[in-house]
Amino acid sequence: MDADGSNRMTLTEGGVIGSAEWSPDGSKIAFANGGPPGPVIEIYVIGADGTNLEQLTSIGALSPSPAWSPDATKIAFESNVDGDYEIYVMNPDGSGQTQLTNNEAEDGQPNWQRLADGDADGVADIVDNCPDVYNPDQENFDGDDWGDACDNCPTVATPWFVPVGDDDCDGFTTATEEYVGTDPHDDCPDGPTHDAWPLDINMDTFVTVAGDALYFRGRIGACGGPPPDPNWLQRLDLNADNCITVAGDALYFRGRIGENCTNP
Repeated sequence: MDADGSNRMTLTEGGVIGSAEWSPDGSKIAFANGGPPGPVIEIYVIGADGTNLEQLTSIGALSPSPAWSPDATKIAFESNVDGDYEIYVMNPDGSGQTQLTNNEAEDGQPNWQRLADGDADGVADIVDNCPDVYNPDQENFDGDDWGDACDNCPTVATPWFVPVGDDDCDGFTTATEEYVGTDPHDDCPDGPTHDAWPLDINMDTFVTVAGDALYFRGRIGACGGPPPDPNWLQRLDLNADNCITVAGDALYFRGRIGENCTNP
């Protein structure tokens, strides 16, 4: 019927009809139909105008709750054919019926959820190698975790994200390194007095807890200004905000302990 309740039309007759769901494009309706001779519910599909009625399942059990996938390529449903309700999926013509769940609990009422795709490139954010940049081809020359479209160091694989303005691909911008006091054009120290990588505080080319992260012990919460302030530990202020904090500075070490600047 229309949204105002007019032009009502009967599409099916007989049986016990339920769980009707429109296809995403509005051209078809999937529904469950049950009736004699026994407790059986099967899945059917019909055109929105009442034509092209098709039975999709012939399982011989209670199989209600059809649910279209967002792209209309699959229909999920529940069935108790194995004794308790499990979730199944099939193609929209009824082929390819596959059981998805298998446990002692009752699994029912399937509901598809479209995954977030913030850049609208057809690749879900959860697997997109550049979730904020349109890149449907997902090209990734260096094979690291970031695609060429957002990787500011696309020819060198790095275990960390390289931000815009990071000339030496060490994970810190030139502006930040100039503030901290490290060499913004080299990712690794060339000798015992060459401070090049902000995370490598003891300049041994590796990031470790004992050699680097422990410098923050007893210093969290310190705030000040750049020299000539004699009490300001500017070398530890990795986000250049004039305060040493866990979230702003120490957390840079998360997931990077054991990394070697000579082998990014």
